[in-house]
Amino acid sequence: MDAGGELLSVFEECAIICLLQLMTQTEATYQNALTAHYCNMWGDFYKPQEWQQGPISEVAPYFKVLEFAPEPERDMWVYATLGFSEAADMDAIELHIFSGRQDAKIIELLTVLAYYHRTSAKLQLNDTINFGMPWQPDSLCTYGLISLPYVYGPELENATVSGREVKCYWLIPITEGEQEYKAAYGIEALEEKFEEEDFNFLDSGRGGVV
Repeated sequence: MDAGGELLSVFEECAIICLLQLMTQTEATYQNALTAHYCNMWGDFYKPQEWQQGPISEVAPYFKVLEFAPEPERDMWVYATLGFSEAADMDAIELHIFSGRQDAKIIELLTVLAYYHRTSAKLQLNDTINFGMPWQPDSLCTYGLISLPYVYGPELENATVSGREVKCYWLIPITEGEQEYKAAYGIEALEEKFEEEDFNFLDSGRGGVV
C-alpha cells in the first residue's frame, strides 16, 4: 500500500512536470508570435522590461512590457504588453500605449493592469479603467480607455497566434471628465469629440476635450 502510494506520487509528480513544460512551451509560442507581430509594426529594436515589485509574478510569471524607442518614421515611444492575457485565453487581448517620452511608470501601470485583468475583471474593448493616479506626473489623465488601435488600424489590432486571433488594443489615457462623458453619452460620442478637437494623445499635459 505504501509502495503503491509512493508510485502514485511519482506519477503525479511526472504529470505536473510535463504540464508545466507544456505551459512553458505554450507561453513561449504565444510570446514569440506576439513579439514578431509587434516588430512588424514598430521595428526590431526593443527592450523587454519588467516591473519587479508587486505580485504579478504569482499569476503571470512570464509577463513583460516591450519598450520601443522612437525611430525616424515614428516619433514616439511605444510600450506594449507581452502576456497581458493567458496564452490559452480564447478572447486574449494585449494593450499598448504611446508616449512622448521614455517613462518607467508606464511599465508599472501596464503591469498593474495585467494583474487586475488576470485576477479580477477581464478587460475588453471600450472599457475604461481608473488608474488611481495621473499616467504621467504633469497629466490630468487618471483614467484609461481601451480603444481600437486607430493609429495603425486592423494590421496591428489582429495578431495571429497559433492559428487564432489575439486583439491588440490601444490604451488611451483620458481625463475624469472624458470618462464621465463616455459614461453618459457612449464611446462613439467621446470619439467624435476626440476627432473634433484633434486631440494630441502624446501631450501628457493636455486638457480634456469636454
